[in-house]
Amino acid sequence: MGFVQMALMAVIIVGNGLTDVVGISDWTVVQKMQENKIMSCFVTFILCNNVIGSLASSGAFEIYVDGELKFSKLANGKMPDANDINGILGQYGVNFNNRP
Repeated sequence: MGFVQMALMAVIIVGNGLTDVVGISDWTVVQKMQENKIMSCFVTFILCNNVIGSLASSGAFEIYVDGELKFSKLANGKMPDANDINGILGQYGVNFNNRP
């Protein structure tokens, strides 16, 4: 989501040079955003941070390995601890319990 926020701000700040390359310079919303750059950047910042905050507050935390779900906070009801992570990585030959 941070990438989307930065991309929108780049479109607003850089202006026609970037929008011409992307092919969106004739969109009415883009023209309006470029007419009032400060307010558009402020609104983009607030809206994107609001969306990021609401996504983070869902409590979702998942670990995927090669596209396969290995741990889900929502399913297990807790964050993974060192033993959980070591168990997941141990399936792939990585073990953090061995010390030289």
